[in-house]
Amino acid sequence: MSQRFNHQLFLYVIGVLLLFFSVAFIAPAVVGFIYFEACSWVFVFCSVSCFMVGTLLKQAYAKHKPFLSKRDGRLTIGLSWILLPVVGAVPYTFLGDYFSALDALFESFSGFTTTGSSLITTFIGIPKAILFWRALTQWIGCLGFIFILISLMPSLRNDVQNFFNIEFDSINSSKVKPHLRTTIYMIFIIYLLISGVCFVALLAAKMDTFNALCYTFTTVSTGGFMFNDGGAGVFSPSIRVVLMSVMFLSGISYYLLYFLITSKRRLLFHDEQVRVYSKLILIASLILSLFFYFKTDFSTDIHAILATISKSFFYIISAVSTTGYSFSSQSLPLFASVFIVFLMFIGGCSASSSTGLKIVRVTILARYTTAAIKRLLFPHSVLPVRFNHSAIKDDSVNMIFGFFFLYIIICVVGAALITMSGISFDDAFMIASANINNVGGLGEEVASSSFTYASTNSGAKVIIIALMLIGRLEIYSFFALFSRSIWSRR
Repeated sequence: MSQRFNHQLFLYVIGVLLLFFSVAFIAPAVVGFIYFEACSWVFVFCSVSCFMVGTLLKQAYAKHKPFLSKRDGRLTIGLSWILLPVVGAVPYTFLGDYFSALDALFESFSGFTTTGSSLITTFIGIPKAILFWRALTQWIGCLGFIFILISLMPSLRNDVQNFFNIEFDSINSSKVKPHLRTTIYMIFIIYLLISGVCFVALLAAKMDTFNALCYTFTTVSTGGFMFNDGGAGVFSPSIRVVLMSVMFLSGISYYLLYFLITSKRRLLFHDEQVRVYSKLILIASLILSLFFYFKTDFSTDIHAILATISKSFFYIISAVSTTGYSFSSQSLPLFASVFIVFLMFIGGCSASSSTGLKIVRVTILARYTTAAIKRLLFPHSVLPVRFNHSAIKDDSVNMIFGFFFLYIIICVVGAALITMSGISFDDAFMIASANINNVGGLGEEVASSSFTYASTNSGAKVIIIALMLIGRLEIYSFFALFSRSIWSRR
C-alpha cells in the first residue's frame, strides 16, 4: 500500500516539542528577572508563543496515525533539527546591535548541535539570561529531541525504535534494559547524575554559582561554549581538573556508564571502546606534552612541566570528547593544530555525548585495512574483522566505509566553499573540520591568529551551520531530507 510522509504525526511532534520549549524558556526568564534584565520579557514572549502554537498543533493533530516508519522517523527528526533551532534563535535577536538574524541562527544552531562555535567576541555587556539560554541549548541538544518525544508520546507503538536509532545511532546497539523507554530513562538519570556531580564539583572548586551552572551544561553535553574572555586557561587548576574529568566521562557510552553504577562495572573496563578511548587520550596527551616542552626553553622547573602536561591533557580531552573548549585566545602552532584536528575526527565512544566518526568506526576501519593487507599476502586466509570479540558483518563495514568517505568529502567541499569568503584553505579546512565534528570552540585556536567566527561573511556562516547539522545528524539523516525518493510514494 502506498503511503506518503505522515505529516500529521510530524506536526503533532512539533507541537509536543514546542510545549517543551515553552517550559524551557521559563528558566532563562527567571535568571533575567533575578538580575533585573530587560531581555527577561523576550523569554516570556517566547514561552507564551510556544505554548499557544504547541497546544494548537497538539490538539489539531491529536488523532494522528500512530504508525511511524523508518522514513517518517528520519524526516521528522531531520526537520525538527532545522525548525526548532530557528525557534531557539529568537532570544538572540534581543541583541540586535550585536547579532543579525543570521548571527542569531548561527549561535542557536551551534548551541543545539553542541558545536560551540560562537560569534561573541567579548562577554562584557551580554545579559546573563542570554548566556544561560545559550548554555541550556547545549544541555538540551546533547541527547537530542528524541528523549523528549519518547517520554511525552506514549501513543507511539514499538515504532518509536525508529526515532531512537536515528538520533542515537550506534553499532553497539545493545540496551541496558529490555524496554526502550526504560533505557531512555536510565540514560537520562545518568545524564542528570553527571550534571549534578559536575555542578557540585565546580562550586567546591570556587567557581561562582551562575558560571558553575552554565559550564555544567556545556561540559556534560560536550558542547564547549565559553562564558569568559580568555578561555579555560584563566581557570584555576582545580576547575580545569573538574572540567577534564567530566569531559572524559561524557565521551564514554551511556550504556557503559550505567554499568559503572551497577554490579556490572567490570563490563566497562573490558569494553574495547573504553580501552581505545583511554589509551588514545593518554598517548596523544604525552605526544602533545613533549611537543610543547621541546618547543619551549627546555625548562626544568617542575611547576612549568606540570603546567605543560595539564594544558596538553586539557586540549586532547577537549578534542577527543568533541567538547571543544578553547584554552586561550592565541592560535596553536601548526603541528599542534593538525594533531588536534586529526583527533577531532576520531571523536569519543558511540552512544555518548561525543560526535565525530566515533572510536568504534575508526577502530573497525583500521582493523579492516590491516586485514585487507594480510589478505593480499595470504589470499587463502580467513581474517574476519572483530570488535569486542564479535565478528563484524561485511554490510556493516561497507556502511562505515561509505560514512567515512562522505564525511571526508563533505569536510573538503565545505572547506572549499568557505574559501569563497576570502579565508585561506588552511584556515577553511581547520574550521570545516571543527564544525563537522561539532568541536567548533577549538576552531579559532587551530586556525590562524587572524581568524574569528565573527569575521566571516554570511555565505561562510551558512556553510558552517550546514556542517554543524551534518555532524550532529551523522550525514545520512541530513541528506535524507533532500532525497527525492524519501518524499515520494512508496
